[in-house]
Amino acid sequence: MPGWNVELYYNDALVAFQSAGSNSQYRFEDQPLSYGRNEFQLVFNGPLGQTRVEQFSFPLTQSMIRPGKFQYSITEHRDDEGRPRSVAQFGFGLSRYFSASTEFIRAPLGNTEEQYVNLGLRTFWQSMTVSGDFARAEDGGSLAELGLKTRIGSVSVDASRIHLNDFVSNVFSASNNPIRARDELRLSSFISVGERSRLPVIVSARRDELESGDANIDISARISAYVFDTAFTNALNWRKSGDIENTQGTLNISRWVQGMSLRSQLNYTLGSESDITSMALTTGKPLS
Repeated sequence: MPGWNVELYYNDALVAFQSAGSNSQYRFEDQPLSYGRNEFQLVFNGPLGQTRVEQFSFPLTQSMIRPGKFQYSITEHRDDEGRPRSVAQFGFGLSRYFSASTEFIRAPLGNTEEQYVNLGLRTFWQSMTVSGDFARAEDGGSLAELGLKTRIGSVSVDASRIHLNDFVSNVFSASNNPIRARDELRLSSFISVGERSRLPVIVSARRDELESGDANIDISARISAYVFDTAFTNALNWRKSGDIENTQGTLNISRWVQGMSLRSQLNYTLGSESDITSMALTTGKPLS
């Protein structure tokens, strides 16, 4: 309900928090899964001191379809403007180590409608998952993606390369200088501090190669800690687009003090003109 706020934790790290909007909804978008353990916790805090916790676990290890098994999923819905979106997914277990999939997608794209066909192959070998996908749009554009998920010691590694050929979608929008290839790398681990404490760390990088030959680079790092009943998370993001570079950071803090909730968020920029761009403090205490 309005007045509630929600905190999201991922593998013991405070990722973000937000308040329910006027439509009584909240959204934490683009939360990737890493190979191995993926533990999410939602902490709901009400205006009268209410607290509710929901936990979700998504283990991403040998998530292959069993040999000889067939799976399907068909979805159809319409958005607020009445435009339909349809997704039909089919998967088949070829062997103990291989599974194949195909998808048929109809989705609105701007003022038009586009249809896509996707073919995929997954393989699992020891502690490594490799995936390959090829998508083709109705207008002739295509996308090919090769992905790798594994774990090296205590580090989860996620890597992918995407090659695009006149491919346009809700993710890759039309442009005079479209993306030709995208490389992504994500490392997730923790730093041990003492015998019982550890600091979750995530480092990710993305490089977009454009049709003109230029490249856009995006590198981010996030470290979290839980000290003296207080959750801290600091995230830094460095972006380079052409000759333009900027570095932005976000610091989130959450704590309960004698029945009073304290949550703060500080956004800042670094560089030749370092500055605090925004600051928010939310507090609440039930009175009987």
